[in-house]
Amino acid sequence: MRRFAQENLFDRMAAQGHLNEPMMQRLGIEIARFHASARVTPSFGRIPDLSEEIEKNYREMSRYSAFLDSAKVISIAHASRKLLVSLTACLEARRRQGRVRRCHGDMRLANICLLDGQPTLFDGIEFSERLACIDVLYDLAFVLMDLQHHGLNQLGACLLATYINHCTWKEDCEPLALFLSLRAATRCFSFAGAAQRHVDPARRDEKRQKAILLMQQALGYLHGENPILHHLGLTDIAAYT
Repeated sequence: MRRFAQENLFDRMAAQGHLNEPMMQRLGIEIARFHASARVTPSFGRIPDLSEEIEKNYREMSRYSAFLDSAKVISIAHASRKLLVSLTACLEARRRQGRVRRCHGDMRLANICLLDGQPTLFDGIEFSERLACIDVLYDLAFVLMDLQHHGLNQLGACLLATYINHCTWKEDCEPLALFLSLRAATRCFSFAGAAQRHVDPARRDEKRQKAILLMQQALGYLHGENPILHHLGLTDIAAYT
C-alpha cells in the first residue's frame, strides 16, 4: 500500500479545476485495461439485480421527502422501471457476451487518485460480489456521472470516448442512460442521509442541495438529457484516439 497526497484525489482536483483531458485519456485507457482483464461473472448482473437497485433507490430517496420532491422521486422510479424493461434484451445479451465482470464497483472520483502521474483506481468494493460483479458500463457510469455533477461534461466526453476506443469489444453505450441515472440516484440518497446527520446547518444545507441536484440529474438522464453523450459524435470520438 502506498500513500498519496490528498490533493491528488480526483474529487478534490475536480473541485479545484485541476483535471484535464490528458488525465481523462490516461484514465480511460486504464479503465479499459482494468475491465478487459477483469473476471467474467455471468451469474451476476441479471435483470432482477438491476430491478432491486431501482427499488432500493426509490425506497431510500423516499425517506427524505422533507426536501426531495416526492413526485420527482416517483417519476425516477417509474421511468427507470420502464427503461429497464425496454433494455432487457440488450442487457441480457451483454451479460452473455461477458460484459458483466468483477469490476471496481465504486468508481467515483473520490476513489481515483493521481499516483506518479498516472490515474489510479483504489478502494474498490471487496465485501459484496453482487455490488462489484456488474456490467462494465455500469462501473464506468459512476465516474461519468460524477464528472457531470462537477460540471465537467467535456472531460466526461473525453473519458468515455477514450474508453470506447480502447475497449476490447465494440461498445454502443445503449444502456448508459439507465446506468447513469442509477448512479445519480444512489449518490442522491447518500448525500441526503449525510445532510440529515450533520449538526452544522451550513454543511447540512450544502449536502441537501447536492442531493437535490443529483435527483434532478437522475431524472434528466431518463428524459434523454445527457450532455456527455451530446459532446460525442463519431468525429469527436476519433479525436481522442
